[in-house]
Amino acid sequence: MESLVVEACSILSGVLAQQLNQRLTESDRSMLKSRKKRRWWVRQWIQKRKSNGGSMFISRELRNENPEDFKNILRMSDTHFNYLLNKIKFKIQKMDTTMREAIPADTKLKLTLRYLATGDSFKSLEYFFIVPKCTISLFLPEVCSEIYSALAEFIEVSQNNFKF
Repeated sequence: MESLVVEACSILSGVLAQQLNQRLTESDRSMLKSRKKRRWWVRQWIQKRKSNGGSMFISRELRNENPEDFKNILRMSDTHFNYLLNKIKFKIQKMDTTMREAIPADTKLKLTLRYLATGDSFKSLEYFFIVPKCTISLFLPEVCSEIYSALAEFIEVSQNNFKF
């Protein structure tokens, strides 16, 4: 019985495909065959991350000239930031490829700390740090996990506070 149903479905789908193919005009067929080509691999404004991004602004301006503002934007002093970066840098840094440069570990950490400090949307972080929001959604959980692992010795959770 089951094989009869499968055979009937395959015959029906073949008939429907033939009817659809007959109704398509030549221009419709060419449209289906040609796919829209990608205009760019990386958007041009994202390629300017090194010179224009928020990470560069934080590093150049705030870190060197206004350490209080650096602490305010990341909720962490420069010393603590360097300590944390050195602990997780090699775990969150990816390799550069021939297609594109990897996002630096310090940019990932700055973006994650800013997200944790403010709860900004990925879209606003995208424009400030010049990192696509889809990329942020990929590396943010990884960076948070590495922060937790690196600082586990400093984290203490009381079991008495949780009642189920």
